[in-house]
Amino acid sequence: MMKWLLTLLMIVAMSIGAQTPVSDPTRPLVYTGQRGQASPAAKQVVEKRNQLQAIITEDKKIKYAIIDSKTVNRGSLINGYRVDSISQKKVVLRRGDDVKVLRMVPSVKSINKKGNNSNG
Repeated sequence: MMKWLLTLLMIVAMSIGAQTPVSDPTRPLVYTGQRGQASPAAKQVVEKRNQLQAIITEDKKIKYAIIDSKTVNRGSLINGYRVDSISQKKVVLRRGDDVKVLRMVPSVKSINKKGNNSNG
């Protein structure tokens, strides 16, 4: 009797768990859902472009930066902008008269290749 009751309880628990919606982990980040309409997730991805993630230095000299998971240095092109300058705490992007200044946030550290990390 107890075995039958436990089996019934497990079946009920599994059916309740099966009703919980699960997002598809293989779905592309930019998913439109319907033709021609961008999903809210797709709009968020576009808004997060040009995100400064790190500034890499070696012997106190700035070598390059990481923006949107891409390594760039002065003169590189990223998302239609040219990297104008890289300093300890910011990267300046330029496209014609349009200038964007990307700043490091306090939780992101500069990385020195010699193993010394600094916040600025």
